[in-house]
Amino acid sequence: NIPMRQEKPCYDTGFVTVPTAGTGPHLLTGMFGVKWVLQALSEAGHSDLAYEVVTQETYPSFNYMTVNPEVEATTLWESWFFSNNTYSHNHPMFGSHQLWMVQSLVGFAPHPAAKGLDYILIQPRPSLRMAQSDPLQKCSVAASFDTARGTVDVSWTLTAASKTFSLRLTIPPNMRAVVTLPDASPTFTVGSGTFSYTAQLP
Repeated sequence: NIPMRQEKPCYDTGFVTVPTAGTGPHLLTGMFGVKWVLQALSEAGHSDLAYEVVTQETYPSFNYMTVNPEVEATTLWESWFFSNNTYSHNHPMFGSHQLWMVQSLVGFAPHPAAKGLDYILIQPRPSLRMAQSDPLQKCSVAASFDTARGTVDVSWTLTAASKTFSLRLTIPPNMRAVVTLPDASPTFTVGSGTFSYTAQLP
């Protein structure tokens, strides 16, 4: 963790390019920095920027690998650029962006004080840009996590026009969850059961 007073926006330190007219943001980091940059962006309230980085289609980006007309890859590469004689084209080098999807987008993570996953964090950091980019102006995320105590289910929807965020959560027996909604409401703790919450994005 970076001390609070020493934190600085990732896009101001050379890890992410600042979008300019006609272009989108791009990562300027290698494999070790991907998950930390995306996580830091969302934690700092820049989930829209993190989402744009992940969905960017021009070089260097994840989707550049799949939409590149010369390659049309179906797996992640070892390098941002295509190589026909040096780098592997089936390599999880940049796969750590999945951690951002789980811990920031879905919002599921173990609590630092957890023992045997008896204590978890539910802290979704939704992207309004994600909803705005959908033809229906609405987006949804859902994930299930199998644990020794049972299955944790997390799902949410976000409507662009009203900025209404709706969360549904199922916690198995013998587990507690600290829930943080993406608004100004205080954090709270729940036990096992199924819960629904609504929040308004700022």
